[in-house]
Amino acid sequence: MLIISCCDPIEKPATNIQITADPVSTREDALQAYEIFYLGTEVKDPHWNGSLEECNPGTLPQYIHDKVLGRINFYRAMCGLPADIIFNEELNRKCQYAALMIHANERLSHNPPTSWRCWNVDGHEACMNSNISYGSPNYLPHTSQSIDYYMQDHQSDNAAMGHRRWLLYSRAKVMGHGSTTQANAIWVGGNINNPVPENTPTFIAYPPPGYIPSPVYYDYWTLSSENGDFRNATITMTDEEGIEIEENITYTSGVGDPIIGDYTIAWHPDLELNEQEDNTFNVKVENIKIYNTTYSFEYQVTIIPIEQ
Repeated sequence: MLIISCCDPIEKPATNIQITADPVSTREDALQAYEIFYLGTEVKDPHWNGSLEECNPGTLPQYIHDKVLGRINFYRAMCGLPADIIFNEELNRKCQYAALMIHANERLSHNPPTSWRCWNVDGHEACMNSNISYGSPNYLPHTSQSIDYYMQDHQSDNAAMGHRRWLLYSRAKVMGHGSTTQANAIWVGGNINNPVPENTPTFIAYPPPGYIPSPVYYDYWTLSSENGDFRNATITMTDEEGIEIEENITYTSGVGDPIIGDYTIAWHPDLELNEQEDNTFNVKVENIKIYNTTYSFEYQVTIIPIEQ
C-alpha cells in the first residue's frame, strides 16, 4: 500500500507563551559595571562656557558628552539592550540652545513661546524632541546626573514614565545632549523608524532581571515591549519567602496609544528594603498581548545594598 501525503499537518501557532528571564548579569558583573560605567561617568562640573546674560548657549568639553553617553548606555546595558547609543553633533548643538533657554527662564516647556528670554528656533525644536530638566544650585540635574532623574521619573506629573521609556527605547540609536550648570536636554526623538536590533529582549524591565546596585534602584518599576499591550495585564510579586507584595499599577499602554518609547506597564510595589543584605523579589506579569498571542513574563530581581 502506498500512502502519499501532499503536506505536513498544519500546527496552530501557540496562543499562550510563558517566558522566564535569565539574569542580565551576575552579581559580580553588576557591581563591576556600576563601579566602572556608573561611578566612572559622574560629572560634578559640566565646564559650560556659555552665558545667560548674553544668551550664549556655549559648548561642553567632549569628555563631558562622553560621560553622559556612557551613563545612558550603562542603563541600557543593565536591561540587556544594545549599549550603542551615539550622540549627533548637530543635535548636541540644538540641545545646548534648549538647555540655555530652560536655564534662562527657570522653567520647563516642550513648546516654549517666542516670548521666552533667549528663545531660539533650534532650542525650541530641541525642547519638543527631548527629555528636559531644570534645577536649583542645590539640585543640579545637568549632564550625567540628569540621566538618573529621567530614569527615576518622579510620578507627580510623569505617570507614563516617558523619560525612562525614551532612554530605554528599543529602537533608539541616535540622541543628543546639552547642559548648563542647572539645565539639561537629551534629544530622544526621531528614532521611531529605526529597526529593532535582533538581540533586543522581548521585554525590557527596569529594574532588570538579575542584580541591581541600590543607588540605581528606583521606586517605580516598568516593563516594556515594542508591540506589547499591557492594558489588561496583571502583576504578582513575592519576596524570597514567597510572601506576596502589594503593588499599585500606575500606568498601562498598548498598541494604538501614543508612542512614548515602547508600550509599558508601570507599578509601585510596597517594599521594605534591608539595607544590610541583598533583597530578592520574584515578579510575574501575566496577560500581556502581542498580536494574537498572550504572554506571561517571569523574572527575579535582587537589589544589592551599597552605602553612598
